[in-house]
Amino acid sequence: MSTRALLLAIGLAAGAAGEARAAPAWRLTGESTPRALAPGQRVGVRVTLQNLSRETWSEGQQDRLSYHWEAPDGAVLERDGARTRLPYPVAPGETVALTASFVAPAAAGRYVLRWALVREGAFWYDPPVGGGDAVAVDVGPAPGTWSIAQVDAPREVAAGARATARVRLCNTGANAWADELGDALSYHWLGGEGERLEGVRTRLPARVEPGGCVVLPAELRAPARPGPYTLVWQPVREGVAWYGPGSGAAAAEVQVGAPRDAFAALSLSLPPLQAGLPALAQLALENRGDETWLPGQGLKVSYVWTGPDGHVQEGIRTELPGPVEPGEVVELELRVRPPEAPGDYVLAPRLVREGEAWIAPERELAAAASVGPPALAWELVAADWPARLAASGSDAFTVTVRNTGAETWSPAAGDRLSYRWRGADGTPLQHEGMRTELPHAVAPGETATLAVRVAGPPRAGSYTLALAMVREQVRWFPPPTGGPSEHVVKVTLRAAWWQSALLLATAATVALARRRRPAPGSWRWAALDLVPALWLWAAMAGLGATFHELAAIDLWQGGRAAGIGAAAVPSLVVLLAPAAARPWLAFVLSLGTAVLLLADLLYMHVLGAIVPVQALFGAHQVGAIGASVRALLRPEYAWLAAAPLAGLVFACAWPRARAEARPGPRVRRRATLLGLAALLLGSLPIAVGLGGAMRSGLGSRVFSEQHNAGRFGVLGAHLFDVVRTVAGAIGQRSLAAEERAEIAAFFAARDRAAPPGFGLARGANLLVIQAEALQGWTIGATVAGQEITPFLNRLRGRALYYSSVVDITAQGMTSDAEYAILNSQYPLGQGAVAFLRAGNHFETVAHALKAAGYATLSAHPFKRGFWNRATLHPRYGFDRSLFDRELGPGPVIGWGLADEAFFARMLPELAAANKPFFAFLVTLSLHHPYDEFPPALRRLQLGALEGTSLGNYLHGIHHLDAALAELFAGLEATGLADSTAVAIYGDHDARLGVTPEIAALAGEPAGSPSLPLRLEKVPGFLVLPKGQVAGEVDAVGSHVDLAPTWLHYLGVPAPPAFVGRPLVPGRAGPGVAALPDGSAVGDGRLFAVAGRDIPPGGTCFAADGARIEREACTELVERARRALAVSRAIADHDLARALSSGTEPGP
Repeated sequence: MSTRALLLAIGLAAGAAGEARAAPAWRLTGESTPRALAPGQRVGVRVTLQNLSRETWSEGQQDRLSYHWEAPDGAVLERDGARTRLPYPVAPGETVALTASFVAPAAAGRYVLRWALVREGAFWYDPPVGGGDAVAVDVGPAPGTWSIAQVDAPREVAAGARATARVRLCNTGANAWADELGDALSYHWLGGEGERLEGVRTRLPARVEPGGCVVLPAELRAPARPGPYTLVWQPVREGVAWYGPGSGAAAAEVQVGAPRDAFAALSLSLPPLQAGLPALAQLALENRGDETWLPGQGLKVSYVWTGPDGHVQEGIRTELPGPVEPGEVVELELRVRPPEAPGDYVLAPRLVREGEAWIAPERELAAAASVGPPALAWELVAADWPARLAASGSDAFTVTVRNTGAETWSPAAGDRLSYRWRGADGTPLQHEGMRTELPHAVAPGETATLAVRVAGPPRAGSYTLALAMVREQVRWFPPPTGGPSEHVVKVTLRAAWWQSALLLATAATVALARRRRPAPGSWRWAALDLVPALWLWAAMAGLGATFHELAAIDLWQGGRAAGIGAAAVPSLVVLLAPAAARPWLAFVLSLGTAVLLLADLLYMHVLGAIVPVQALFGAHQVGAIGASVRALLRPEYAWLAAAPLAGLVFACAWPRARAEARPGPRVRRRATLLGLAALLLGSLPIAVGLGGAMRSGLGSRVFSEQHNAGRFGVLGAHLFDVVRTVAGAIGQRSLAAEERAEIAAFFAARDRAAPPGFGLARGANLLVIQAEALQGWTIGATVAGQEITPFLNRLRGRALYYSSVVDITAQGMTSDAEYAILNSQYPLGQGAVAFLRAGNHFETVAHALKAAGYATLSAHPFKRGFWNRATLHPRYGFDRSLFDRELGPGPVIGWGLADEAFFARMLPELAAANKPFFAFLVTLSLHHPYDEFPPALRRLQLGALEGTSLGNYLHGIHHLDAALAELFAGLEATGLADSTAVAIYGDHDARLGVTPEIAALAGEPAGSPSLPLRLEKVPGFLVLPKGQVAGEVDAVGSHVDLAPTWLHYLGVPAPPAFVGRPLVPGRAGPGVAALPDGSAVGDGRLFAVAGRDIPPGGTCFAADGARIEREACTELVERARRALAVSRAIADHDLARALSSGTEPGP
């Protein structure tokens, strides 16, 4: 019997025990099966699976990974391999990584290991999509013999602790050992009760030939439980086999003492539990070790579940609420995720040091738990499915769902209906669908009818639309209980219809005009002369609509009218040309516009923006990247060629009157004026829109060129870019002689001597986190007795904490902070450097570190075009930049990926980066206007502030604080903490003003005229890898001073164009922070230009807010004015590169 037939028979047999059904699809996306093994060797390998089916895999349905051993002739040697359980439910489209264990055949030979997926008692899944399930494995003898000549190892070690042993290992076999072959030294711990624990590996530093020896500093990791153990050294060839018995000092007796993290579990109280629904248990622990437990340094509280079948499953982690001294008892809420399958379980608390050890209590304390049916369950009652949907378009249809769970659904709890798309081959599209709010709370058994709006995939084809229920920031509901909740939808391109209609209309118009040629001298010739301009108007409007569909950019309210108005502008040019040239001019303009929009599509894919005017000057370089351009082309982009093709037909075939047949000049002029009037009237919406935008300041304040395309239409956005560029060029002036002199004097007066501490962290990695809207007053503040930032409060004890960093951002907000931080320059007074000076030649901290041998990386979990980052970050000196497309989907808070998910995605990137590295991470979870925060993530009790903008802001800051704690724990777990300097700062204030509530939280009396300026601060932290220096630095500074500070400790000279200075404890010289409105903050002085009770000319305040004579601030105001003038001249005249190279500033 063939292997396939045998597997089919097994599947049929299993199917007899369960419901007959088609086996869902899956993909084997990765496996690390060793290609060579020793006979009978037991190994564990990492296997990654992707769920391509229509339902969630779960332990409750007994979905498990297994394998079959086959002989080379196809005979099955082992039908049912050991099962590996899923650690959590795997929704359609999601992936899961498992550690699967199996045993090699007992006899030497060549075999095939075939991975398989099974639903116990129901069916075996079909082979995976794309194959890859069969792995050829050679089973042969172990690789050689060995001896231990000498061991210098401790005889006592604390449970769970690390130690180092000096081992002299000799190769007494016939084959060489080498690291690239997987050879390493390891060990086993043998306990008195039969335990056998495998140890960590120590890699070989060099090749060891037969007869040779090597001395290794071997790392030891002690068992988690105290007691006497035998430590047995043994080499291993990774993925192949352990070496056979050796000789010499290969074993030693070791006493494992009480762990440094010894603890007692005093009490444990579990709430009623429902399958898969997270809950909070009450746990009391006593620290019985010798060291203080510190949150954020790798030690966490967790638990293990033991099921009815004896299977043990790890639990999720909970951070310690604060430091716990030896002998101290801590009570905490333990985050618990029950198993997916209802039943009777036992939960036992544990401590865990990630990557090191699980620590059991001195005396086991366990709680029995009866896990009930899932609280969140649903059924699809009815759906008015759409049969067809436009690509990138949206549609609404009616859906009725029933609550079949045990818990009431509530909009306040974040319960919403969503959806996912899958392609024709079952592959999920990599994004989640829009959410639809419930119309009201839905009790168990009740139904709700919703108008669900769905957005179509960006490309045409046949797709499966699958509805899904979700509780935001908690979990997706299990699959519906009443059967499938999906439907096949045909997605079409409206552009195909528009452009086809244009081709047909053009052909029909040309044919009609040629068939009914006017008589000589007829006024109808003048009417026909207007048609090329009107045809171009229609073609331009169609091209714009086609672009918006292909780029998936929705038009804003009024955007359609503005886009149609912008399409009329090129027709004005046609109408002003001679009548004979109009058809060909219309063709040329349609062809040029189609090429421009194609360039926009490619440019937007890479940089997230339409092609700006400045980029047209680099168009000659496109040929050098032809391969890259071709790789981005998609078949549907060909619809942009329809308009030029129609234009070519129009230009070639449009009837033309001989000079003697044309009507008189008066008739032609009247017709032209009539056409101009119609086109001017049609272009009125874009004219009004652009005029209002330029008058309102939008010309200098832009968040995203994609937003402009939505606001004005793509053609209107290009007109806006032209108007803005021309206005900027007209307003640009040359650098005056006195300005050049002031710049030279400013830098000549700088103290170039390095202050104390230069190079303390030389060679360390630098990780910088720009924290969205993190304001200074939140550090150390409490609300209702609860710390808002508990982790950052503790971090002040081991970091350099900069408490007097002033927020100097202006209209560019976050982009201003990035510019100020990276370039050590003040932002512009009007507009953002991100758009108005994007073409400058910058000299940044990234450039300085690259010159010192650093790899550079930036990351931001949002659109690459926002604040023009995809264009700016390479110009800022970053080798790589990751945005939402690269970081992938995940839990969203506010605008982008939640902070903890963002940091979790970045940790592997940091671990894999070339060292040393400079990584710049920009967070996004917390964002104005703070109109909501997921209820499931609220941890603070806010009373009257709950639900307000300030309350949501406080929840967001608390969440950011917890995410930073997770990040630091991740740095510890990956081994990066000891070699990485970490900097954290707030990008700008919260834009919440200074309300009485904020004043109270900040511990300040409300009503002082100086309070807004005194609270205009963002916190700064710098944690050096070895903790070489720490403490509060209260020297006044701003964003421009942070990069010089980082470079100072890394031992890298700052670029000469930097206007900031290192903020170093005890450094002499006054500090200054120049605000964009002319206000200033210095050591002991504040100067406010405007505000409540601030008279014209400004007011001077002492540091405590008391008014003092204005003259006391004269010198401060002048220093601030000079710094602003110099910095803005550097931006306006692109002087950074020249100053850094020592070139005299030019005109």
